[in-house]
Amino acid sequence: MQTAIGEPKTGSDEEAFGVSAVLDFPGKTFELRYKATTGPLASDIDPLLAAALLPAMKLGAPLHLANPISPKLLGAVDQIQDIFHAWDTALIPVSVKAPTKSITAADSVRQVACFFSGGVDSFYTILKHRDEIDQLIFVHGFDIRLADADVWARISSSIRAAAAALGKPLIEVATNLQEFSDTFLHWNFYHGAALASVALLLSPLFRKVYVPATHTYAQLLPWGSHPLVDPLWSTETVEIIHDGCEATRPDKVRLLANSATALKYLRVCYKNRRAPWKDVYNCGQCEKCLRTKINLYLAGALDRCATFDHRLDLEAISHLPIPNESVRAYILENLEAAQRLGTDQALMQAMQNSLHSYDVETSGIGGRADACKATMQRLEEENAAMQMSLQALYQSRSWRLTGPLRALADGFRQLHSWKA
Repeated sequence: MQTAIGEPKTGSDEEAFGVSAVLDFPGKTFELRYKATTGPLASDIDPLLAAALLPAMKLGAPLHLANPISPKLLGAVDQIQDIFHAWDTALIPVSVKAPTKSITAADSVRQVACFFSGGVDSFYTILKHRDEIDQLIFVHGFDIRLADADVWARISSSIRAAAAALGKPLIEVATNLQEFSDTFLHWNFYHGAALASVALLLSPLFRKVYVPATHTYAQLLPWGSHPLVDPLWSTETVEIIHDGCEATRPDKVRLLANSATALKYLRVCYKNRRAPWKDVYNCGQCEKCLRTKINLYLAGALDRCATFDHRLDLEAISHLPIPNESVRAYILENLEAAQRLGTDQALMQAMQNSLHSYDVETSGIGGRADACKATMQRLEEENAAMQMSLQALYQSRSWRLTGPLRALADGFRQLHSWKA
């Protein structure tokens, strides 16, 4: 049982350049497709190896390739697999056998690119490396699914305008990589390989591609795009760089607050892919929108951001849903930033309420709020009864009750110890 990758097929028309190939997995065959507004595109197997490696690990199916691949990429395959296997033992390291290709001198005029979605992370990396970055890459099929053509049409026009305002040409890439990967593993684990696959596809155009970081060095966790993994997808001709781990979200938004372009086109919402939010740019109500609005408010830029309403809904923030530890870290960053500023006690309390709710829910007694409340009420009543008994014994001055008194006092201390 093994995986095979078919011969890449290239093509072009007046509007786009394309590459496709058949990936033959045990029990499943899939035609992987890429289309880009600018070319030429890579016609070798490197982008397809990045696309196929993690699914092959999920199946435990070796990859035996007839086409030659980058010696550098082939040399990194074992380390990539070791990292993902350490994160998830269901991803089993497999053998990857392929001839290596001869490396010729790369075109010296190739440029530097950065993936761009219009979000905080990508705006930060672009503004940080603005003088170095030549072009931006926007992918249809990742956060906006291929089937959501209406959403893509609306969002892509703003992304093009943002790129133009930044003075950077925009390459648009459409691919069914996520449709392919969803059969095998979660996008959170796969998206880094998908970004690498697109970067390798564009290697005839670029010598370096920036991947904006999601997490800080302090928050790193198993994640598809990661500073340990992204550089390992590099080849002799294109360097893939994971950028921005040094900055928190408040740090990043403080930089964005100085950019009129970022404040005009900032896009973070993931709910606008579905009704009733399909006609909006940012819904302003999901957890990602709410915490980004807090970022902007603390940076003094919320009232200047054109893609959000300018009101902080403290009630919504108090009940902001925290789905995981990663989002908890973002809220905690905002709380710490607000505490450093020493202003807006109401906002700080709202964030503390949200964090407290999450901590209770994950403590083992959350989700049973009524039962927890009843238990606390019962313990308070028992505590009060013990105090009354102790007071009565003391007032009676009956030292012949030393034994019962000690027992009652021991129970009292245990109860207070439990409450503490």
